[in-house]
Amino acid sequence: MKRGLTGQYENVTIAGETVRALIPEALLQQHVGDCMSALDGNNRIGRLLITFVLRTEGNWEDRLDSFVEGVEHTANNAVETARRLIALFQKDEQAIQRAQRNESTVLRVFHALRERPLVTVKDVCRRTDLSFPRVAKSMERLEQAGIVREITGRKRDRVFAHGAYFKILSEGIEPV
Repeated sequence: MKRGLTGQYENVTIAGETVRALIPEALLQQHVGDCMSALDGNNRIGRLLITFVLRTEGNWEDRLDSFVEGVEHTANNAVETARRLIALFQKDEQAIQRAQRNESTVLRVFHALRERPLVTVKDVCRRTDLSFPRVAKSMERLEQAGIVREITGRKRDRVFAHGAYFKILSEGIEPV
């Protein structure tokens, strides 16, 4: 055992492999089996956490705190992004309901677009069981409302994107 670290070695099964791990004193106060079973299986974060603890030398508590803070930050960002997307969808749906005469067809097309924000008219036809002309007309109305935009510039096999959706997802990401 490395100097300064206290704890005991345990055989732990992680993702189907048994490893001998030093369980720090702080974790021994909890039931080790409960901790490890929560991190076992296909839990990617759990495997990363255990690998991080097992391969870290020196002051691993500070590194573990940093790792957990990073996980928390990422989770909080994901929740905030989900909230913003839900608010966007609600705003778009209200705009459709206020502006459209044939709102039920346009709403069906919009709901298909929410599930897959980059689509062709043929894709939406398959997903909604609506005819090609009805979907094409609904896409035109969504484009006029500023909800979608056509991104290919072609007359056939056009691709439509929910621009605000992608804008929210790409915030904070550096272009490659």
